[in-house]
Amino acid sequence: MWFQPRLGSEVSHWREVREYRIPCLLPYLSLEVLETDPVRLLSLLYNRTHYIPEQWAPFDSKQLSAAWDMGHTTVDHSAKCILMHGPEYGKVVPWEKDQAHRVDIIGFPRGIMVLEAQSMLLAFLRKTVENLLEGTDPNTAGASEKWTQMAHVGFKQTDSVEFWSPFLNQPFSAPPIFDVDKLVSIARTRFELAEDHLWLLQTDPAYVRQYTRSLSAGDAGKGQGVYSMIAANLVRDTVMWSYWQSILEECENVQATYRKFRDNVHPGEPLPPTFDRALGALEMSMSSVMDDQSRHLTAFVPDRPGFRHAWSSNHSGPGEIRKTRALKMAVEKRYLADRLDWIMLQVLGPPERKGRYDHAMLFALLEDRLAKSPAAERARLDQTLYAKLSDLAAMHELLVAVRLHRPMNADWSPDDLKKTEHRRLWRMGEDAPSGRDKEQKDQNYSLDFIGKRVKAFMEIPPPTGKQDLAWLAQSEKATEALKTLWTSIRAHKDATLRSEGISADDIERTLGSLRADSSPEYIAAVQESRERILSKPEPAAVTPTGVPAQTTWESKHSPEIPNLPIREQPKTKTRPEQPALTQAKEETTDTQSSEAITNTTASPPLRESPSIALTQRTINILSNLFPADKESGAKIIDWNAFVQAMGDAKFVARHSGGSAVTFENQGSSGGKIVFHKPHPVAKISPVMSRCIGRRMSKWFGWSKDTFCLVS
Repeated sequence: MWFQPRLGSEVSHWREVREYRIPCLLPYLSLEVLETDPVRLLSLLYNRTHYIPEQWAPFDSKQLSAAWDMGHTTVDHSAKCILMHGPEYGKVVPWEKDQAHRVDIIGFPRGIMVLEAQSMLLAFLRKTVENLLEGTDPNTAGASEKWTQMAHVGFKQTDSVEFWSPFLNQPFSAPPIFDVDKLVSIARTRFELAEDHLWLLQTDPAYVRQYTRSLSAGDAGKGQGVYSMIAANLVRDTVMWSYWQSILEECENVQATYRKFRDNVHPGEPLPPTFDRALGALEMSMSSVMDDQSRHLTAFVPDRPGFRHAWSSNHSGPGEIRKTRALKMAVEKRYLADRLDWIMLQVLGPPERKGRYDHAMLFALLEDRLAKSPAAERARLDQTLYAKLSDLAAMHELLVAVRLHRPMNADWSPDDLKKTEHRRLWRMGEDAPSGRDKEQKDQNYSLDFIGKRVKAFMEIPPPTGKQDLAWLAQSEKATEALKTLWTSIRAHKDATLRSEGISADDIERTLGSLRADSSPEYIAAVQESRERILSKPEPAAVTPTGVPAQTTWESKHSPEIPNLPIREQPKTKTRPEQPALTQAKEETTDTQSSEAITNTTASPPLRESPSIALTQRTINILSNLFPADKESGAKIIDWNAFVQAMGDAKFVARHSGGSAVTFENQGSSGGKIVFHKPHPVAKISPVMSRCIGRRMSKWFGWSKDTFCLVS
């Protein structure tokens, strides 16, 4: 897709690379990129003419980083600098320390390359437009309403139902203008996603079963080590929740500080010290958290079924396993031999490493590869790994947004920031937030202990058949095993945080998110479901003479969701079922009625949802998020149909990196929510559709009664 990786894989010496100057200056511009999706060319034309070169300068300079660090371009030397803002943009000026540190000016060699790249791109676009308009009447006035709307709302890749991510398609989108409200929005939606994930892991046994099956893909029957691995990832999920909570706190601090001092933030002038410090704290926080997530992925990827063939395991000490590359082929050659493996290798490792490819480019390459690959190749990237990559993509988007702010903030040291910053991330100690090494080395015994609880839970068969006393007993057995599992995780977290010197208040704040299974709302809903089952009358024992006794009653019966009261409505004849909804074929019984007694909400809806008028087809799709019986609960939902249905309900879907897709409510109530796109097959399982419904109920007040037929 992009020229630089291909160039690096085919040309061995840096002197030869220097012959390809234009691809080094414009690494995103190639015939392959523009041929693959014509929308990119249209978007490039619009955004490069709608915004002035000064607005593009920070991004264009960043695009040169890989070629600059590796010496792939010849440079012109001068002691002067280039002015990067204002009406004299591009002027040669003397070097001045403070201006250089704010990036109001940049060194002549780098600055002249930025101007050269912009000049080349605009010349290319002008020639393209001249060729497109050749033979047309210049006196004919015209306008396209569709084009105007597309430019305003956003662009989509060909054959995609979601709008593309500006972050992953930045060269073809609007320039990255600093938007503090957007930073907070990204952090908040990711925090809420992590929070809801923990909530469902504590209160929905079917969700836990599906998640653990995804984690253990390809490892069935490999002993206790698999369950310890699952335990480690459950603990990691609690760490990610803490990270996103702290990131949100840092972003909100930047937002509050910016609103206070925004009238004093101007190009060419020093930043207000308080705002400068807030930006520095967010930048350092994002860099540390991203580094920790990269190290986690470095340990996680070699064990995934789609990539483990390229790695080998070596025992480097008691309880320690070191992963090394089993394939001896040079990394550069892997780009052509195994593109997916090459991308994963580039994503791993320290994010601050000099000469590495930009993460946004790597994620764009990943999406392009998955779109063009056959099903077997796509399946190598499993759902769990894809979701973890989406966290890394969101972190990088926030980090880049801070670093492209102009004027740039000072390069603060951790010791300086700890003197003035007292938010949670800065109270965690000098090693935070990357202090997970101690947890892994000193508390392996705890992970093994949690793994045994995972095994005990997974060995309990889900309840099946009608909801009678036997069904209730089996459901309560699974629920109790899940509660025991989370009791051990809470104990592990408490011990870990205490060993890191975290204050009692911060420990309590963290453990509070891990008590969803003991919240009053959850306990009340479980009790209500239990009483409903106990109050059901026993079937009559008398059987008419000559008629064989019926021995099964509505197998796989799916009860109503306790927290979503469904109004009984008379059945009306409708048109045949839509193709978007297909019968579940491979889901086990626990994906439907099993353990639905625990399908409760830990907190009440944040807002009441007014009735939404929709077509019958859209109602059929969205009603499956709130199953009330076996028939409506046994459907798989096509992802594209779901996105289109959410669009009818005024939710705009936008790809957010990895498997994450952000749905933004365009209605009067507003709000955003992130869902993971199913992978490798874009079908929403019954378990996940029910969990989507629970989240929509929690954040937007949705229920089955929310939808009504449009007049």
